[in-house]
Amino acid sequence: MTLTQFRTRYPEFRTAPDSFVQAYLDDAAASLVGPSDQLGTAYDVAHGLATAHLIAVSPAGKNARMVNDDGTTQYGKTLSELMRARVSGISIT
Repeated sequence: MTLTQFRTRYPEFRTAPDSFVQAYLDDAAASLVGPSDQLGTAYDVAHGLATAHLIAVSPAGKNARMVNDDGTTQYGKTLSELMRARVSGISIT
C-alpha cells in the first residue's frame, strides 16, 4: 500500500506528516510475516489496517484517543478478523 492509497482509505490520518505515516507503512509491511500471496488481494487491506493500528497505538494515536479502554484498536480487531478468515501461517509480530 502506498502513502497515497493509505491516506485515501484512512482520512483520519490526513494531518500526520508524510514521513511519520511512511515510517509506519514500512513497519507494518515488515510486521506482516509470511508470503503475501497467501493474502492475495487482501494484502493491501491488511497492510493498511496494520499501519493504522500501529499509528493508533503510538503515543500520537493514544493522545488522539484512538485506543479503546482495553488497549485494542478497531483497526487491530478488523485485521485479526481478516487474518483469521483468509490465512493461516501469517501473523503480526
